[in-house]
Amino acid sequence: MSFNEPWNDEPDARESALDLIDEEIITSRQLSIMLLKYMSLDDIQGCLNANELELNDALYDASYD
Repeated sequence: MSFNEPWNDEPDARESALDLIDEEIITSRQLSIMLLKYMSLDDIQGCLNANELELNDALYDASYD
């Protein structure tokens, strides 16, 4: 899978991140944890919604306790 735009020759961070998995430098779980730690809760909810996945409301509400 390539995320590079045809007019852009610069390396894409998304592609580089996936290369780290392909080259077995990190696991997909490690990358997921890094990205989830970086993202806000709203970003995570938006990502799940955009991909038609639901975050259990109990888990989401518990994060505010």
